Amino acid sequence: MAFKLLLVDDEYSTRDHIISRIDWEKLDIDQIKQAEDGVQAVKVCEDFTPDILLTDVRMPRLNGISLATELTNKFPELKVIFISGYADKQYLKSAIEIKAVRYIEKPINMKDLFRVLKNTVEMVKSRNTQLSEIKELRTIETNILKDYIAQSLTSSNFSLAECQRSLESINYNKADYGLSIAIKIHILEMSEDTNFDLFARAEIVALYDMFKSSTAEIIATIKNQSIIVFLIDKKKRDYMDMYSLVNRISGFMQNRISVICGNIAVGVGTFVKEWEQLPTSFKHSKLAVHQCFFKKPNSICFYKIDMKQSFNFSQFDLTEFIHCLKKDSPGHITFFVRNLTTNIKNYESTSISDVINLYYSMISKLTDIAHNEGIEIYSDFSGEQDIWSYINKLSYIDQLCDFLLKGVNNYYSAIKNSQYDNETISRIIRHIRKNYNAQDLSLTSISLENNLSYTYICHLFKEVTGNTLHKFILDYRMKKAMEFIGDSKYKVKDVAGMVGYRNGNYFSLKFKNYTGLTPTEYRKKTHEFH
Repeated sequence: MAFKLLLVDDEYSTRDHIISRIDWEKLDIDQIKQAEDGVQAVKVCEDFTPDILLTDVRMPRLNGISLATELTNKFPELKVIFISGYADKQYLKSAIEIKAVRYIEKPINMKDLFRVLKNTVEMVKSRNTQLSEIKELRTIETNILKDYIAQSLTSSNFSLAECQRSLESINYNKADYGLSIAIKIHILEMSEDTNFDLFARAEIVALYDMFKSSTAEIIATIKNQSIIVFLIDKKKRDYMDMYSLVNRISGFMQNRISVICGNIAVGVGTFVKEWEQLPTSFKHSKLAVHQCFFKKPNSICFYKIDMKQSFNFSQFDLTEFIHCLKKDSPGHITFFVRNLTTNIKNYESTSISDVINLYYSMISKLTDIAHNEGIEIYSDFSGEQDIWSYINKLSYIDQLCDFLLKGVNNYYSAIKNSQYDNETISRIIRHIRKNYNAQDLSLTSISLENNLSYTYICHLFKEVTGNTLHKFILDYRMKKAMEFIGDSKYKVKDVAGMVGYRNGNYFSLKFKNYTGLTPTEYRKKTHEFH
């Protein structure tokens, strides 16, 4: 921290001597202004705030005592050092009255002056530290009060009298305030190692700091993985000005939080003319957050009074979804799903859980149909429960739509890859994909399944696909094994059985011949890569 000094003396030689002989850098004094008398010094201080005043006593127009008196009234924390060739009692008495640090007689001993300046700088440092600590404590106290007020405004047991008293303690004057509004910033995604409470409170402090010169009182708290912000206008602006401020605050929080947490939903309640109505605005902000589910990621949603009723789920027919799925190309089913999604978006009051249930019914039917055809469309998931858990964590309806269409595209891709001109071969490939984990899957079992001879099937498969049936089974099993071993949720020792091998040692030998690594080595290498 650097300090500022004002040097006042009517003798240029004295000022020049002091300026040239003192090592100011050692004193942490980096700004020095000069004046030749008290009047000029007062003028200098119109745009300069000194920490230390080093002044001569006897000067024309305005002497040092009068100057010090005037400046200490303007700058109460100013430290004063007097210089004089006259050691009369009256000046000493005046110096004591204005709490001068020292009184130095001319001719000036530079070592003594340096020592006095050093001690004075230490006093200023100590004073600044104390002031900073006091300011910090007052800020903490104010923030705690604001948190209490905001919590009260979100509570079902809202107490008007208690809130009024708390607002008055932070210099709230009801007559000075106009429009008020609530904003809810809901964190949709957060890493498990992030402490939400600490993170959110730091963001609130940043909000207070950013808008500390705003003409609106900002009061915030955290609740259920959300940051709740209340705005109480002090300027009595019109609605458009307040909308602009709301957008600035929402955008500021959105830009900061989304960098760390990913997706967030910002819901803005209705404007109210009295702060006592803020609980109503808060309720509307929660409904506005609900609307964000039907919008694009990181949208800012304003509460709509005239929202349409909920989507009528009775008009949805799962058989129509299945009918579209049976078409030769994915175009029909893609159009059906996207059209359905667009339609639901028009009904923003629809229950989110009902929407999730609807999409899960389509996902579940799709996986059933694919499974019966020997196709895995969501290979990253261990089963339907895993899929159900995943889609319940999605934040937007478009994410549900995309996840469903991902399965649709995987389904059609698998069909396309397994289609050959020969229906028998296509049927055999679907059978292998469906039963690759069966320990009794073999060339013999496949020939019996298709009522064809072992020799004929092997010859036909080689002729149509260019690959032997034995190698196709091995390739498919090994690729599935590599997939399972690469996923840490599966134990390496269980993978052999998961891909149809009774003997773990035999599986390990086959896996090493295929990949060049043992299952354990493959997992280690995969994890090192990621």
